[in-house]
Amino acid sequence: MQLDQYLTSDDIIVFDKTTKQSFLDQLAGHLAAKLTIEPELLQKAVWDREGLMSTGMGGGIGIPHVRLKEIARATMAVGVCPAGVEDYESIDSAPIHIAVLIAAPAGEHELYIRLLARVADVLRRPEKRDAILASASPEEIYTILLSDEG
Repeated sequence: MQLDQYLTSDDIIVFDKTTKQSFLDQLAGHLAAKLTIEPELLQKAVWDREGLMSTGMGGGIGIPHVRLKEIARATMAVGVCPAGVEDYESIDSAPIHIAVLIAAPAGEHELYIRLLARVADVLRRPEKRDAILASASPEEIYTILLSDEG
């Protein structure tokens, strides 16, 4: 699975110090504009999902994910916050530095699971996370994210 089918460098947002609320709302707002759906719809879905269990996976990674019938095609946005999002409520209680918001159509369960697995696989490597956090631009982060695809 190639992430470049679901992500462009324009979908990468670098944040200064921020809160979980602002972090996820801005990522959802970006994707809503890209998908031409109401931002409140996507934000509500993200927060409903977070209400079930935090998507903070540990190791400074969050993978918020939603499926909605209003979404026509799967897409992603990446948020990078080198300072860390302290209030993310990750499974290891550590701040989140990188989050990938995945939004997929409600009927695309297999694609949804494959995207989750691929993102988790890419971000599980500490050297890749470190390179992303040291990056100067969304374009550089995009290149790092895709560096082992072929």
